Formats: sequence, structure tokens, C-alpha cells
Amino acid sequence: MLIRTILIVFIVLILIACAQPEAVRTGQTQSSTPPGDQLLDPILEWKVGDMGVRWAEIAFDDLKPDNVILQQCWNGMGMDDQGRIYIGFTSKRTTGGEDFVVFRYDPVSGEKNFLGTFVEVARAADNLEAGESIPKGHTRLIFADGKVYMGSQGFHDFKWEIDDLPKYRGAHIFAFDTRTNSWEDLAAGMPGGVILKNQGIVAMGIQRDKHLLVGLTHPHSDLVMFDIITNKVQAIIPGIPWKYGNPLSREVIIAPSGRIYTYRGTEDPAQRDERHPVWVYDPKTGKMTNTGFEMTQGFWIGQTERRDGSKIYVSTTNGQLYEFDTASE
Repeated sequence: MLIRTILIVFIVLILIACAQPEAVRTGQTQSSTPPGDQLLDPILEWKVGDMGVRWAEIAFDDLKPDNVILQQCWNGMGMDDQGRIYIGFTSKRTTGGEDFVVFRYDPVSGEKNFLGTFVEVARAADNLEAGESIPKGHTRLIFADGKVYMGSQGFHDFKWEIDDLPKYRGAHIFAFDTRTNSWEDLAAGMPGGVILKNQGIVAMGIQRDKHLLVGLTHPHSDLVMFDIITNKVQAIIPGIPWKYGNPLSREVIIAPSGRIYTYRGTEDPAQRDERHPVWVYDPKTGKMTNTGFEMTQGFWIGQTERRDGSKIYVSTTNGQLYEFDTASE
């Protein structure tokens, strides 16, 4: 649990720094107080690590329901327009099965809240099948128009064989309304009660000008275009063809032009030198094509961007960092 918490808070501090006003973030202040101190929870016990990096541990075990055991977090974080941090954990249910448990943390006041679990939200919407588990909220938690959106998958992983995929029901998209503190299972009104059958949604981005969530499906790497105004699936675009031992990334890159970039790589360090091409979907042509640009050091698993959106940075599972120029692509 210690490792899990430290990793969480390190990322939280990065998000806090990104949310601060430019003068504070760059240190352009006349105050003798270290930059950002007045914006951070004063109750936390701050520690100083290498190169002066400050960090603190924030635990959520004290807020969790008694019937779940928090396990791990994979990319399931986000921030709303008030700078509050949302985070979710893959968890075991003591009654059987798995779930995804969501919390909120306010870095200014220090307030922490338990918000709910995917299984219970789906159950409340009468959209949970007998024995259904929802262990993964692997996507970033995306804030838009007063709500935080997150995708789900009903399994852990398919890096190799996918023979068991038909055993799983399919993906949900959940929305938490930050104004009313209420949940929606947006799949409840879909055919079969899922956004798409069998697969999960492992990564998600947004085209804000079009009000479209862009989900990356696992394991087929299809793109799901979901309209958050109508709460309908607008399109499902076939992704990079599946190949044994060539798992999809855990990120999707969306350029301001509307083009969407995806990638399949590897995970095993022994395969880190393998090279695989980046693919792009162009909504103007409706085609998914191989760009011919190859990457290495594993699949994508983590991204951030400059405040002005001019650059997107994506890391790989074996430690490579790539820079994507959004103007030139």
C-alpha cells in the first residue's frame, strides 16, 4: 500500500503544479513563501526528496467501504475546474468479484471524499448482470461541462491470446456530476447495456469542440466516438489490426486537427528494442492508416501536455519519452 500511495501523490503534485497560475508555477512571485505553498493542503506532512522535489502521502483507505480492498491504480486520475483531484482504484470485493472505487481530494482544503464504485453505480441503474465485475477504470478521468467521465473494462488484460474475450459483457462509460454529486451509467440506455460488446475501454481522450469522448478499446484498439450531449455512440472505427504479442497502448493522442493517433507496442523488457508503427485516424477521410513512423521501448502508458497545447508528451512502458508537436504533427 505504501508504494501505491507514494506513486499516487507524486502524480497528484504534478497535476497541482499544472493547475496553478502561471506566475506561481514558474516561481514569478515576490513572496518569501516557497511557490505553491499557499495553494497546497497545509495539514499534509511534506517531505523533500532528490533535487528538492516535495511530496506527501495521501491515503484513502480510511474512506473506503468495508466490503472492498483497494488494490492498484492505473492511469485513473483527473481534475475538475476547481482543481480537485479525482482518483480510482481497482479493488476486490469481499463478497466476491472486483470493482473500481472512486475518491476525490481537494489540495487546498485537504478534504477527501468517497464518491462511489462502478459496480454500485451500475447496480443503481439496473445495469449490472449477475456475477459481473468491473475491475478497471483504466482511462484518464476527463472533466467536461460539469461532469467527470471515465470508461471501464470488465477484465484485467489481453496481451496475448484473446480466446476468452466473449466471456465478458462489455464496456460502460460512467459520469460523475460535480454540481450535484450524482452518478450516471451512460451505458444503461445502450443496446445490451454496454457501450460496446465484450471489449473494454482502456484509454480515453476528448474532442472538446465536438463534445466527443474518444475511447480506445481493449484488445482490438477500435476507436469509440461518444457524444456527451446526446449520450450516444456516434461511431466505432476499426483500429490497428490485432496481432499476437503486440498489445495496444494505454493512451490515445488527439491532435487539435481532429486526427487521432494510436500505437501497439510491447511490454516485456526483453522486447524493448522491437519497433512498431504509429497509426492515425483522419476524420476528414474516415480512414485509419499506418503513418510509417516507428516507435520502440514498449507501448504508451502515460501522457501530459503543455499548458498551451503546443506539445504532447507520451511515455512508454519501458521508459522512453516522446514529444508530439501538435502544430506540425
